[in-house]
Amino acid sequence: MAVTNSVLMAVWWMERRRLATIAVSVLSVMLLKDIITTPLAASMWSKVLVLQVGVVLTKLTGMHGVLQVTTAWLRVSAGLRSLAVERLLRGKDGQSDTTGDSAAPLSIVMKRLKSHFDSLREFFIAQSYFLVAVMQLAGSWLALESFVTRGSGTITIVVCVLVSLCLAGIRRIQTQAVSTWQRSHIHTIRVMNEYLYAVLSFKLFAWEDKLVERVMNARTQQDTTQRRVLVAQILNRCSAWAAQRLSVVLVVLVSWSFLDASPTMVLSVFLLAARVSAALHDGGRTLLYLSPALQSAQALYSLLQDDKVEESPRQSRETRVIKWDRVVVQRNATSVFRSESIVINRGDLVLVHGPAGSGKSTLLRALLGEGTIIGQARGIPPHWTVAYCAQDHWLQNLTIRDNILFGTAFDEHKYLCVLEACGLLDDLQSFTYSDESLVESHATNLSVGQKARVALARSCYADADVYLLDCTLDAVDPLVLHEVFDKCIRRLLRHKTVILVSQNPELVSCDCADVLISMAEGTAKCTRTGSLSKDNTSRRVEQGSWRVHSRQRGKFTSTCDLELWPVRQDRLGRPNIKSSLIDIEEHASLKQGQHSSWKLILHLFRAAGFSALLMITTSALLARTDLWIVAVSDDSRTEGTYLGLLSMATLAMLLLHTIVALAAIKFSTQLFHELADALAHASLAWFGEQPCGELLQRLWDDVKRGDIAWHLFGHFVSIGLADVLIHRYHSRDHWWVFVLAMAMVAFEVYRQTRCNDQTTKYTASLAAINSIHEDWCVEVLAGVSVIRALGWVHQDRFLEQYQQIVDEHTQCRHASRKYQCRTAALDSLRHASLNILVLWTLQWQQLESLALGLLFCRVLQLPESLALVGSGIEGLRSITQSISRVHETATLATANAEATESSLQLTSQWPATGEVCFDHVDFAYPSQHVHRHPVLHDVCFHLRGGEKVGLIGRTGSGKSSVALALFRIHDLTRGCISVDGVDISQLAPRNLRRRLSIIPQSPVFYRCSVREYLDPFHQFDDAVLWRALHTAGLTVVSSGSQHARVVHLDSLMAENGANWSAGERQLLSLARAVIAPSRVLVLDEAFSSLEQARDDTVLDVVHREFAASTVLLITHRMDQVINMDRIMIMHDGQVVETGGVEQLLANPHSRFYELLEASQLVP
Repeated sequence: MAVTNSVLMAVWWMERRRLATIAVSVLSVMLLKDIITTPLAASMWSKVLVLQVGVVLTKLTGMHGVLQVTTAWLRVSAGLRSLAVERLLRGKDGQSDTTGDSAAPLSIVMKRLKSHFDSLREFFIAQSYFLVAVMQLAGSWLALESFVTRGSGTITIVVCVLVSLCLAGIRRIQTQAVSTWQRSHIHTIRVMNEYLYAVLSFKLFAWEDKLVERVMNARTQQDTTQRRVLVAQILNRCSAWAAQRLSVVLVVLVSWSFLDASPTMVLSVFLLAARVSAALHDGGRTLLYLSPALQSAQALYSLLQDDKVEESPRQSRETRVIKWDRVVVQRNATSVFRSESIVINRGDLVLVHGPAGSGKSTLLRALLGEGTIIGQARGIPPHWTVAYCAQDHWLQNLTIRDNILFGTAFDEHKYLCVLEACGLLDDLQSFTYSDESLVESHATNLSVGQKARVALARSCYADADVYLLDCTLDAVDPLVLHEVFDKCIRRLLRHKTVILVSQNPELVSCDCADVLISMAEGTAKCTRTGSLSKDNTSRRVEQGSWRVHSRQRGKFTSTCDLELWPVRQDRLGRPNIKSSLIDIEEHASLKQGQHSSWKLILHLFRAAGFSALLMITTSALLARTDLWIVAVSDDSRTEGTYLGLLSMATLAMLLLHTIVALAAIKFSTQLFHELADALAHASLAWFGEQPCGELLQRLWDDVKRGDIAWHLFGHFVSIGLADVLIHRYHSRDHWWVFVLAMAMVAFEVYRQTRCNDQTTKYTASLAAINSIHEDWCVEVLAGVSVIRALGWVHQDRFLEQYQQIVDEHTQCRHASRKYQCRTAALDSLRHASLNILVLWTLQWQQLESLALGLLFCRVLQLPESLALVGSGIEGLRSITQSISRVHETATLATANAEATESSLQLTSQWPATGEVCFDHVDFAYPSQHVHRHPVLHDVCFHLRGGEKVGLIGRTGSGKSSVALALFRIHDLTRGCISVDGVDISQLAPRNLRRRLSIIPQSPVFYRCSVREYLDPFHQFDDAVLWRALHTAGLTVVSSGSQHARVVHLDSLMAENGANWSAGERQLLSLARAVIAPSRVLVLDEAFSSLEQARDDTVLDVVHREFAASTVLLITHRMDQVINMDRIMIMHDGQVVETGGVEQLLANPHSRFYELLEASQLVP
């Protein structure tokens, strides 16, 4: 009840200014009645002038009301959007809203919020029409009862109300169909969003065809619901048009038959009934939108009333930071593990280890408040700051420097110390612009180890009290591991509380940790290894500390001179460059005017067949239906003629809309298929240049606008032109009236097509802002846990960024609406002036009251017809721009597509031996500058068929780039790669990748079943799939869990595999590779998230299942390559050493010996 009252009060306060429209509408009805029923007199023309002024005032008042409502709702929408984002950034205790746990991307969540907002807005607008309809009903009833004949008013009202109720039922069906279509549309966009998020994995697995199949299956379901929507819309539009005229003829016939009315009275009933029927049609929307509006109000009310996250009472700075005493940690209402007594002191180094799936990452999430903790638990005090490095090493699409600073003030000495501690100074010299180099989308231009260390540097620069590092050091080589662990963990953060999750055996077996937390069999066991005295912990070294004791005016101060390492700024190798930013206005100006392609409209109407002929036929029939009222007399009553013309016109309109709607569906489906196919086969380099938000904008708004609205605006144009053509018949004795009407139509078309550049500018600006909005949503949602952990300051910073985007959007929308209202007001004044001129001229003509009344009524309706034509043309123009943008994106993607046809015909057994040869290969990413060395330079090696080779080297040396070059993710700049003697440059990348296998370090999952992931093309039976799962160890009870990971093949995986641990995802990728073993298998840090025991088992599986295959193992773990046939060491993009283990160990000065010594594996 409270929500209902709030809605009703909002109706009053937002619409009270439109009461003048209601008063003017009632006055217009009374004056129209008086003009028709009063004999010709001089005073009549003064009333005509008053009526025309009233119509203009109605238009102006309506435009003012629309502007006021738009302004208010833009403010409400901005507030609701900011509130939703604020709740996302703040988080809630016991609830996780991370990328995997979220049911939909943030952009889709915002779309759902917008649907609630639109529902309320429609209700607020509809209720004003309802008030107008009620007042017109009252005025028309008084006019008919008093001045025409008694009983005519009651008949008119009853008939019109009954017809309007029927129309409301049809519109209700339409609303339900639209709701179903929106859900199917969201599903289609979700599939495409998963691809954009994991484009590299889709291409490595050669799943482009599978993607297109999934997308088109979703699109087929969407088309089915879309046809229902179009059928409902066609019935609604045609019924609304026919029902108004049908209600008129019924009223006229009843008045004529039972009330013995004269032709003049019949004309009065005709005109007034038409106005009443139109008002009831618009006013009936109030009842239609009432129930959805109340539901939306309740949903938004719940959002507003939901408790916000508040800081817990401040705790004293005790020695103990965290204390858990026999607690159970749940996630998504499922128990993950239980813990024994865990006590962590301030300044402790805590090492968490355990098998895959035991809940290590969940432990860190629980410390962040993302999860449910049952039992006595005292977590991190709220006044302590936290820095969190997620397992996926989230980075923003900014420069490396901006990623590290993360919005904080720049302190050069502190910044250089952090870079040195994280081992990034040498890596930065290999980038084109050093730390000013841009991190590309998904950080494809950085190695996994570099991403991890940049994320670590961001946390270190934040100077937090507690550091949660989830497998941050597992992605680096032994030398970098020891350097970072010594400089960063033991020195830089020695006064901090560090909780480190790791599977690296070197870290697990070291004696540097103060607390060890072992997670196995669903239990977390805590063991303290160091002294309880914080001054004797194993991390304490003699060097000075950089710990911050105070921050005043942004200055960095410490107890020493920060001379931990003698670093110099020139080591950054940063060239003197200037960043160039393109603002929204410039971005919009570059885009506007590029998408107006009327050829698309012509293509649509060619697909529609004879729709133009039907439009002409419909217009002629519409004209003849209204001429019946002129030809009526007391002796000749041709009701059958009117009904026949009405039926024919309705049928013609129904056919017209059906043909155009089916053509629109066919056209939009073909365009969507073209876009989906182009995106599926576009090169990865092209994706790196395209903002993800812009692609989502094409898929969401532009495709949606082309799907649903083509035929509606065509309806506006056809009906508007039909009404104008009717003037030709009504003014056949006054040809200059028709000429004037056609001149006004021509001017309207010219203004809409040639003189409306301002609207184009607003449209382009809105498209640019929406693209930025989508980019922001995708990026922030991926790193929301990192943002939450860093505290309120960074949460407020990101919230402020979002509010700036929303403000830009609101200002642009308001300016656009203001311009539209101003244009409509000027059009109203121009049309009123012309109408007054026409009516003033008519007073000198000798016309019968019947013809004069009908002509007078049509002249008054001429501005509405012209406005309908103008809105239809503008709508078609806007849709054309959207469709053109989609077509342009598809064209650009197709132009940058990978080859789909091979110049060589391969046998079904290729590759037969798995022989791989790199011959003087140079490989570079598209973003690398020409004057810098490529990431691979003059790489030469030969892998014999069936040989097992390990590829090792320092982080960033080019190991993963070897795999990308082999799979033709980017083309070579020099050299040749051959497999079984075949130059892979002569093969289509998709055909090549299907013949090879790869298990990446971070396999990306999409929302599907285990069966669909293992067998995307449905080529194998269940027995083969179960054997692969059993081989990978996913069907037995592991030591880290109390249940088998896979029980049913139809078990669903969440978005990005969020309900699976990183190690389990790697095992599932191994199972997929085991199903159809390839002669060439690349393992790119494939088992980095597995514990030592499971790692040895999995390597045995690889040697057994791929005994005849060539295996290239890319790893940082030296113990994994010891049993390989041959080992290759890379450095600075080149293979510098190769040979067997004994051969490489014979040289104590080799890089292999250095790496092995750092791993403590030297015999």
